[in-house]
Amino acid sequence: MAIGINFFYVFALTFTKISILCLYLRALNYPAVRLATKVLLGVVAASHLWIIISVCTTCIPLDAFWTPSKFATSYCHPFSVYWSHSGLNIATDLLIFALPLTVLHKIRVPPRQKIALYLVFTLAFCVCIISILRALQFVRGIKIADERTIGIACWTMLEVNIAVICACLTTIKPLLAPLFPWIFSVPSSPPESGPEVVTIGRANQRGGRGHLDDTTDENDDREPSSGAARHARNYKEISTTTDSQLTTSTM
Repeated sequence: MAIGINFFYVFALTFTKISILCLYLRALNYPAVRLATKVLLGVVAASHLWIIISVCTTCIPLDAFWTPSKFATSYCHPFSVYWSHSGLNIATDLLIFALPLTVLHKIRVPPRQKIALYLVFTLAFCVCIISILRALQFVRGIKIADERTIGIACWTMLEVNIAVICACLTTIKPLLAPLFPWIFSVPSSPPESGPEVVTIGRANQRGGRGHLDDTTDENDDREPSSGAARHARNYKEISTTTDSQLTTSTM
């Protein structure tokens, strides 16, 4: 039972952290942050893979974990392995939480949406706090298997549930917008003063319009000159024809 709980606990946190880091790669367009996110993604994948392997090999053979008669003659991981699990989990939680804080103030959104972003990161920080409280509860409850183990299970479920909520908050915006329109409504005026941010599409449109305008101006400039030359050429042909007729009649 305990091995199954630990297994699903580690799996849930692993994929939650990976999904949050993938969201960072999609949403944050800062080269330094993207590089740090990729490095952290590798650290999370490697460290949690080791945690999963160590959980699956808690005892060798595994049934010695729940069979007291086999426990004395089997190998089981020492408690230091579980301390390392908690340490890696807390460290990666703090790194994932702190990674976007360096550029959060640069994101240009309306003030109400920026407040909502800060609230989301506050909720994410609560996951870090819960991880620390779970580790402390684990230290107290590992020595005595009483009701304290129930507290560890409660902290475990709370940590996983809040982590999943944090990972899903950006995707449930369409559901929250009708309930909280005062947060997600976009004002007509720009949210902050400063140079206008031009997206790639707008830049292409502007470039296309400018190019078309320049071409039109050039055509407008060339058209009168080409028309004048055409009129002059026609006038020259008419004059030449008239002179030829006069010469013929005189002869």
